[in-house]
Amino acid sequence: MYNVLYSEFLKLKKSPIFLLLIIGAIAEPLLMFFGELFRGDIVEWERYMGNIQAMTFLIVGLLLFTLIASYIYAREFTEKVVYTAYSYPASKTKIFICKLITVISCITFVYVLQFITILITGSIIDHEPLAMDFLILNIKIYCYSLLFQFAIVPLAIFIASISKNLIVPMGYSVIGTIITIFISGLKEYSTYFPLYYPAMPVLSVVKKEMKVAIHSHSIVIAIMFFIITSLLCIIYYERHDIC
Repeated sequence: MYNVLYSEFLKLKKSPIFLLLIIGAIAEPLLMFFGELFRGDIVEWERYMGNIQAMTFLIVGLLLFTLIASYIYAREFTEKVVYTAYSYPASKTKIFICKLITVISCITFVYVLQFITILITGSIIDHEPLAMDFLILNIKIYCYSLLFQFAIVPLAIFIASISKNLIVPMGYSVIGTIITIFISGLKEYSTYFPLYYPAMPVLSVVKKEMKVAIHSHSIVIAIMFFIITSLLCIIYYERHDIC
């Protein structure tokens, strides 16, 4: 299994997806950074971080991570090397898990790099003091959002595995993003819509109490969503002739 996982990371290193990960992580902070420079404003951390997080978690995230997941799972089909890719002395389930770990690692990389970039860009120009409790709050926001991203990514993987291309999954991500933006204004429904969950931590922060308010129903739904969509992927891999 280690060799399969190593192979997945090696393929990723030689692909354009690594550059996409970097761009996806730093684009929003740089956009906010140059906006602050243009306006000549002092960085207010709550607004600075909040805008970047909302942009990433609500709009860019589903599009970017669906593209990454689809590329990792469908590239063998688009490049017509699927017979070689699935000739490992390992079960299809193990190959699926290794690819899933690769996707999760990519998402984690984007989140960590973006958080670091926010702190660096915000500190370069005039800024208000960064309180430790606010910093800890935003670390929690990123951690919660990251876990929710893990929960919904198997659906993109399942769609990519069935379609064996990038077009259908990206269509799903565009439609999903539009619905998510609409749902974000309907709190009574957003609690039950998994694609909205990555944005929930930043949009549900109780500023005065410095805590993230996430409904327990959402956590249960996210766990069930991950389990069900992952099982669908595994069942598809095991019962269908992938090649």
